[in-house]
Amino acid sequence: MAALIFRSVADGRVPYCLGLPRDVPDAHRVLVERDELREMRFSYGGMPFLPDEVRSEFYLHSAHKALTDTFSVCACWGCSAAFRAEVERLEPGVHQFFPIRITRPRSKKPILRRDGQEVGPDDVFLFNCLQLVDAVLPELSSGPGLMPPHPSGLLGFSVRTDDICVSRSAIAGRHIWHGDFHNRSGAYFFVSDELLAGFRRAGLKGFEVRPVREA
Repeated sequence: MAALIFRSVADGRVPYCLGLPRDVPDAHRVLVERDELREMRFSYGGMPFLPDEVRSEFYLHSAHKALTDTFSVCACWGCSAAFRAEVERLEPGVHQFFPIRITRPRSKKPILRRDGQEVGPDDVFLFNCLQLVDAVLPELSSGPGLMPPHPSGLLGFSVRTDDICVSRSAIAGRHIWHGDFHNRSGAYFFVSDELLAGFRRAGLKGFEVRPVREA
């Protein structure tokens, strides 16, 4: 079995960061230049970016004392060095991790790692997943959020409520991926059993997990 991982953003349990000290429209960008189409492809769209295209400074807008291993950065995925290490262990060089600096917009109070140490320059990253696999099998999946497949191939589902089944052959050898046409706008990732086991051994926090079936 594989699994879905997703953040609990709505209930305030996960830190969230923006690109400017104030919550204004331009603060919700991870890219330096305003480009809505390219912005939509970051983190979940399988598009590579150059380092100078991506903001390196962000601001913690939630009241958290410490960052979790995954957190929200302009609705994309920020992550800890431990998260990066587990992904790179299984898929070295496949994905992009951009080093970022996070400060508080109105305070010099330090931001801590989960172990209580102050966050350093090599501790947090923006994660850009470069692996897209439309592996969901709608005929073997069910749930209140599952939408009938569109003729274009678009498929919607809920990561929280639906019983999802994926193609074993389509995901063979992969460890973290997102859908392109399958729920393309969702802030989630599919992960392999092996990667999830690594996350658990490392004690990573900041995301929820739901198993998915394979066939």
